[in-house]
Amino acid sequence: MTTETLQTLARLGAERRLEELQEEIKTIHAFLKQPIHPALAARTQAAIISDTTKHMAVVPQTHKARRRFSRTQRRAISLRMKKYWAAQRQRRDGASIRMKKVWAARRKEAAA
Repeated sequence: MTTETLQTLARLGAERRLEELQEEIKTIHAFLKQPIHPALAARTQAAIISDTTKHMAVVPQTHKARRRFSRTQRRAISLRMKKYWAAQRQRRDGASIRMKKVWAARRKEAAA
């Protein structure tokens, strides 16, 4: 789909939603049995229309295209991360072994 097609569909969807909201407002007013003051209705409709059209301006895309990694770059990253996580595991496991020794020594001191 082209950008223009998407914008057209979005505009049509917004208009449809606006009509639904206006129907809901009428339903709520009818439920509350309060007449809609014409000036209030016109102001509400104008505010809704200006708010929806404000966001429908055509904005040029300024984001950069996503950079793709080559197969060798992905492989290098994979190896680097495997090395990193292996070091993390070793550091974690080494720390737990050291702590077991520390706690064993403390238990011996407490027992003595």
